[in-house]
Amino acid sequence: MLRINGTLRCVVAAATVDNGQTSVTPSSALFRPISIGRHIHLPNRFMMQPMYLNMERELNLYTDEHMDAMAAFFGERAYYGAKLIVVGGLSPSFAGKWAPQGMSLSTLDAAKSLRKVTNAIHREGGYVLAQAFNAGRSSRNFFCISPTSVESKVVPVKWFTNIRLPGLFVNYIVSEYQRFAKLAEEAGFDGVEVPVSEGTLLHNFLSAAVNDRTDAFGGSLEKRLEIVIRVLEEIKEHVFDKENFVVSVRLCLHDLKLGGTPMAETLLVAETLARSGYVDLLNTSVGMHDSPVQTMNSFVPQGAFARCCQLVKERLTAVGSPLPVVASHRIHSVAVAERLMERHVCDMVGIARPLLADAQFIRKAQRNEISDIAPCIACNHCVNRLYKHQRVTCALNPVAGYELERIWRPSNYKKHIAVVGGGAAGVTCALTLWRRGHDVTLYEKNKYIGGQLNLAKMVPGKQSYQSILEYWTRQLRESSVNVQLETEFTQEEMTRQHNFFHAVVLCSGSIPKPITSHKYPGASENNLIVSFERILDGTVKAGRRVVLLGNGAIAHDVASYLLHDQRVSRSVEYFLDEWGVDLDSGRMVEQSAEAAPKNNRDITLINKMEKDADLSRGVGWSQKLWIRRHGGNILNACLIDAITKSGVHVTVMPPYAKSFFIPCDTIVWCQGMLPNITVGTWLHEWMRDGAIGRGEMIKDFGIYMAGSCRDATSTDGRGEQDLIQIIGEGYDIGRKV
Repeated sequence: MLRINGTLRCVVAAATVDNGQTSVTPSSALFRPISIGRHIHLPNRFMMQPMYLNMERELNLYTDEHMDAMAAFFGERAYYGAKLIVVGGLSPSFAGKWAPQGMSLSTLDAAKSLRKVTNAIHREGGYVLAQAFNAGRSSRNFFCISPTSVESKVVPVKWFTNIRLPGLFVNYIVSEYQRFAKLAEEAGFDGVEVPVSEGTLLHNFLSAAVNDRTDAFGGSLEKRLEIVIRVLEEIKEHVFDKENFVVSVRLCLHDLKLGGTPMAETLLVAETLARSGYVDLLNTSVGMHDSPVQTMNSFVPQGAFARCCQLVKERLTAVGSPLPVVASHRIHSVAVAERLMERHVCDMVGIARPLLADAQFIRKAQRNEISDIAPCIACNHCVNRLYKHQRVTCALNPVAGYELERIWRPSNYKKHIAVVGGGAAGVTCALTLWRRGHDVTLYEKNKYIGGQLNLAKMVPGKQSYQSILEYWTRQLRESSVNVQLETEFTQEEMTRQHNFFHAVVLCSGSIPKPITSHKYPGASENNLIVSFERILDGTVKAGRRVVLLGNGAIAHDVASYLLHDQRVSRSVEYFLDEWGVDLDSGRMVEQSAEAAPKNNRDITLINKMEKDADLSRGVGWSQKLWIRRHGGNILNACLIDAITKSGVHVTVMPPYAKSFFIPCDTIVWCQGMLPNITVGTWLHEWMRDGAIGRGEMIKDFGIYMAGSCRDATSTDGRGEQDLIQIIGEGYDIGRKV
């Protein structure tokens, strides 16, 4: 435990990084000083990108409790090396909020409250910018202000009425940004960031894909850029400290939409901003809120969009502009960050989720402790929580976002504790108990730790899950946890440790629902049906024609696994080609299902529910799109009449009301999971049978349960094991016992 500024701080567990890097050279470009504007002098080249924490959903808006939590989150990251931080999601007006209860910086009271956050960052020697996020078409209000009447097409959430902004209100919108900058200065921010990205209002004006106006703010590039120049000019002219107040622009380098802004125009915009004298820092981004291309998930290769940033950097260098350029999106390892700096792709590296997974990311990189950095596996649970209006945290780091609520303290009394199950919940619980000073024995019946993560890592795009398994293995080796692999926790094992354990934590996981004819007629007698586990672990090789019984997260993962062409490597070039992205031209090519690279399988997912699968909102929409593009058939509102030796008889519910037969070679059972309650149930009978009275068990013996053995169903799709819930439960028990 560390005490910083009077607050107890938990040292976050460390982990490993992929991409093969194990060290940072002393002369690494990542740790060369750089200056932004006149007064910001940074010791490293990292910038913490804007991250909306959504704390106001659980804590009252602009209260001391809310601001204390935000101050603790950002202050900790500033202490560990993030010396330039952008606080995101602050709307310049009520209408510009991304959601009805979102935060805005539009009043003096809001500025006064946010001063707690800026003070916390400044105390740690950091600098902070306020992002003026007018959501535009990406708003989740009942209405959204937009320069265009073009509606969103591909979105992970439900959107509302799109109100076209009249030209006579443009000057009023500009004045809102001016007021925002003056209030940011009042709140203690060192500057502001103006996002022309992520589908915000200004991005809607600039993007050729959505701006269909014919007035003074539509048509040519000069007209589409007009409002952006007005905003920057007003900010620089009306802040109090004109010399030192920093203005950053986050520019979208590729809309990832058909008809988007071409790269030639984007380079001209970057050059115009650099020559204007209004901009001190050029941050970058890609994509819009309704772009049909995933940019943040684990199946996106790291540094996939760095080519766009390199083109901008080369253009600014050619015209002699000293404007620093920041690279962003899927830069999750020190290896990738250093490679971008060495190749002069950018001047700084923007990271966000890696600092959510490990607040000490930058400090550990500087100290050459690369193997101790907790990995961000890009599971997008943090994004999913944002869409579900929950406080943002990390699936692998339950302390993130809860720095004041979930701190752990050393135990006053050393206990001997058995943790049963080496999955995500069990390992997290065991390591937390050990750090608090307990004597821990971890029982795992298999040869490896990780539980179902060993299956998840087989799914295309989830290979990064291997990094967390390697991290846990390394952490357990460095600890004094007694790991018992290939060992069942039985009554004999407990008796062998007579009067030893003060408590047992059951983290025995879950098991697939049994294949039974009570669910579907003919299922239990059919040799074509196999459990999804046997497909993912390679025990059974699926045939060419496959039917998946189930339409939840498990079924979609298995479909991705079966459709993926294993002969094609997951390279940046392949990813861009697969989604029709041309970085050099800034264009998108419409991809047809016939052109998508795939293997020779025919996959059909059968869902008996009327609605579509309720997958994670941060990932699910793109996974469904990928499956359909690669020839997968998703049948909704279907009833299974019978399962035969040659296929499945189904009936589509009204209004279609059609029965037909699906021939297949393999049927995969993906009906979800059940809690594994077979492990440790004898403990209750043993206690009831008088074990304490016979002296076979200590008097204050406790039994706890964590993870999917307690609840195998989550809201992220029927049967999906919610990693963020499982690890959170394991951590909470570990810090309280």
